[in-house]
Amino acid sequence: LHCVDPRPGDAYGDRKIRFAEAVAGEFDTMIVGSSRAEFGLVPEVLDAKLAEAGLESRTVNLALSGYRPFEFHYIADELRERLPRGRYRLLMELHSHSQSGMDKNYMSPQRIAAHGPSLFAARMAQALSTPIGTPPRLENVYAIASQTAVNTLQIGAGPRILRGLARPFDPSTFSDEAMLALRGWRDVEDIAPGFPHMMRARDIWRPEAKRQDALDKKREKVMLDRDAGGLPVAFLVDRARELEAAGFELIYVVMPTLTRAFHGRDQVAALAEQVQVIDLDQPTKFPALFAIDHFFDGAHLSAAGARACSAVLAEQLAKLRS
Repeated sequence: LHCVDPRPGDAYGDRKIRFAEAVAGEFDTMIVGSSRAEFGLVPEVLDAKLAEAGLESRTVNLALSGYRPFEFHYIADELRERLPRGRYRLLMELHSHSQSGMDKNYMSPQRIAAHGPSLFAARMAQALSTPIGTPPRLENVYAIASQTAVNTLQIGAGPRILRGLARPFDPSTFSDEAMLALRGWRDVEDIAPGFPHMMRARDIWRPEAKRQDALDKKREKVMLDRDAGGLPVAFLVDRARELEAAGFELIYVVMPTLTRAFHGRDQVAALAEQVQVIDLDQPTKFPALFAIDHFFDGAHLSAAGARACSAVLAEQLAKLRS
């Protein structure tokens, strides 16, 4: 089966990877991450601000709502395999690597596709180092092992492989006009009405008093004590070096949020001593970025916030270059 088709599942992320294939040669900077990055970084603004600093950049946003940090590395591996050889900049969101065990998406094609064998050791090491209560360690280990086994053995992949053989993808026929127009960025206000949980989150965070209280607490202390530890620093350093050898300059980016939920937040500084990290989740350092109306809810930026975040990220990238 791997000889016929090496891809392990009907990947949710495939539309963004195919988008990258379709515009290969037209970009040199890629954003990979979750909804925080998909809704929070605008390629057009990022490139314009970098141009003001004398730096050329052609950016596409390949982040995906619902993906989690280990999935970002799955996307990076797919890009490494499927894009033409060259030099690229990879802006990868940095966040908690805690894994959720047997949740509602436990054996979905999306989840299976992202559990490649190359990430098994890192996933398992992280699961074994996570506090036993969040989630239960045995459940987490079982979930990771079963998802990776299904991925490796291509269980259930027959229908997708047949579809792929019957209708092979041709990048030249890619025609997602909305994605092409915005280069992968999506305004959270356009997406949220289709997802009740996002609308509930917006309503919970709508009161200005709640936002201000969360911001005051974050200014006082950027993380909760219970979230100390759990960031796989050695893995993240190794990945940066591995991707660099393949032509991808990796820069980890911590996105701004009102919430303080981030296992391993205390280890970001240690990681930054070894690889490139841009930490935007600092309200005292970037006060203009943390304006109340820049947030859709506790974790996602509004369109205005996304433009502001993209501009600040460009400034920080320019500082790295200088």
